[in-house]
Amino acid sequence: MAEHLPGKDGPFMANPTHKDEESLDGSPRGIEAFLLQYVRAHPESRWQDIVSAACGGLRVSRSTVARQLKRLVQFGDLAVLPNGRYSPPEAREARSPILIETRLWEWTTVVHGDGSAWEHETREFRVLAGRVSRYRLNFNGPFQNLQWWFSSPTQLRWLPVGSQEPRLPVAEFTFDPALSARDARWERLSRGNDAIHRFRMYQGAVTPFSTDRSSATSPYEFESVGLEGLPIPGRSGPPEATPLLRVHLVLPQGYPFHGADFMVHAVGDVRRVDAEEQARIVHLEKNSGGQDGFLVHGSTFTLSIPAPKLDRQYVVRWGLPTRPQYERWLDSLRLPALDPPRPSARGRSGA
Repeated sequence: MAEHLPGKDGPFMANPTHKDEESLDGSPRGIEAFLLQYVRAHPESRWQDIVSAACGGLRVSRSTVARQLKRLVQFGDLAVLPNGRYSPPEAREARSPILIETRLWEWTTVVHGDGSAWEHETREFRVLAGRVSRYRLNFNGPFQNLQWWFSSPTQLRWLPVGSQEPRLPVAEFTFDPALSARDARWERLSRGNDAIHRFRMYQGAVTPFSTDRSSATSPYEFESVGLEGLPIPGRSGPPEATPLLRVHLVLPQGYPFHGADFMVHAVGDVRRVDAEEQARIVHLEKNSGGQDGFLVHGSTFTLSIPAPKLDRQYVVRWGLPTRPQYERWLDSLRLPALDPPRPSARGRSGA
């Protein structure tokens, strides 16, 4: 027999199967099933109407219903409209809070002698609120040979080239099924690609794809990572937490760079230097036994930072050689081919 429950737009009629009859009770599962059915039958429901219907139909307290309703929004099973009413997540203008927690972000750049580079990224993250169905990847410049892997089933499609310069396609990864806060499992991303003409290799150089010609006057080149959150469409809510950030930079062996250091500034504003964060990083190596901080080993630099700040750009930079110094280094790499060893007289005679 169908059960009639009060609602804003008239009675809510549930026609459960035998399995549903067992679940539509005062248990957490039963409350969830009731709330999902009610909101789908009454899109744009008010909080008061949903809670009243569940309390009357399941004979549970308002606080219990409110708690389960909050969990469904957190899991992305229900969404809140701009007017504060509840709706299925696929409804137009529906918004579900999305919160991502990252426990590791590792970025490695291996620079080649011509300014091209190999880039590799590793991330470990999980969804704490909402559902994530897509992950978009933007590139700093022209690239090729993209390699990628997610620990969940994923498909890649290329979005049309954007209007920004340089005009590059955007890689969009689709999770099937979507990542959900209900699982809260750790997800791993590993991806790499070759970057073309990524860096200036001497003072005064300008990369063919540079959009800022004034950068040619800088005696430094740099690699940086900005903590603005994962590039996931629809992300909202509190910022993500990133317990460990590592930036690895490897310059060519023997490359005549002029020293290396690091800096921290606000994302998008190099003039706002975070002196306090920089001072903390200076002391990290001493306090971590040489694992964290700014580490230099020959032409390899590592910036390893536990609990980095959000809305900060972490930069590793190095001094560029002059053009004559760079060209002399290139010439030193052009070694003449070695002649193959001549067989000895004993070898020729077969003795």
